[in-house]
Amino acid sequence: MAQTTPERPLLQVTDLTVRYGGVVALDKVSLSVPRGSIVGLIGPNGAGKTTLVDALTGFARSTGEVRFGDARLDRERPHTRARRGLARTFQAGNIFDDLTVEENILIGERRRSAWLSTAWAILSGRPERPRPETARLVESLNLGEVLQAQVAELSEGRRKLVSVAQALASGPELVLLDEPAAGLDSSESAWLGTQLRAVRDSGVTILLVDHDMDLVMSVCDHVVVLDFGKVIANGDPRTVLEDPKVVAAYLGSVIPTVEELA
Repeated sequence: MAQTTPERPLLQVTDLTVRYGGVVALDKVSLSVPRGSIVGLIGPNGAGKTTLVDALTGFARSTGEVRFGDARLDRERPHTRARRGLARTFQAGNIFDDLTVEENILIGERRRSAWLSTAWAILSGRPERPRPETARLVESLNLGEVLQAQVAELSEGRRKLVSVAQALASGPELVLLDEPAAGLDSSESAWLGTQLRAVRDSGVTILLVDHDMDLVMSVCDHVVVLDFGKVIANGDPRTVLEDPKVVAAYLGSVIPTVEELA
């Protein structure tokens, strides 16, 4: 009987290390993100989660190896990684307050190609129209009613959704979401989880960084836990949540039990 070869992960990270002077922010972090999955990245404040996202997308200098599909990315600049299909959001947002929601999403849509010409068209008052798939994305995130509103007028929750829409509009293979549920209440967070599963089902792989444990445990197929820049647990959400090292890392923080999440 012929043996099947396991599918190569979409993202494979090996011994990724980031140093800031004498401080080791990431210490030989290794993880993989299977194609078509949602992988959660959790850990206490200061664990190195955003630093890892920065390193994966080229915004932080690192050593080690980052493979994305068949390509090695750790030597590539951020714009090259984006063109290969690696998109991200930022904790503080990567959106333009003085532009409308639609204009922000259009810039994200063209990020892998002619985004500079799109930005110029917007600034000169001659914006392009979104692609049909971008229009569907806007509707799925319930942003249609605020398309012409300036981002500065939106609530923090809506701003987060614009940031997510901007990242997804580029048509990435993998999107790294850094705290997308920050500023959302529990019902908005649950609704966001539904949208993320739909995004995953549409063919976009997700690496999700968030402190909202209910969201992470409800949508993620796999969870990686960082503490002091090192991976301390890696596995399915329920097993990870019960790991004594994870419980100890979160000591003093609010972390729900498996029974509370059931």
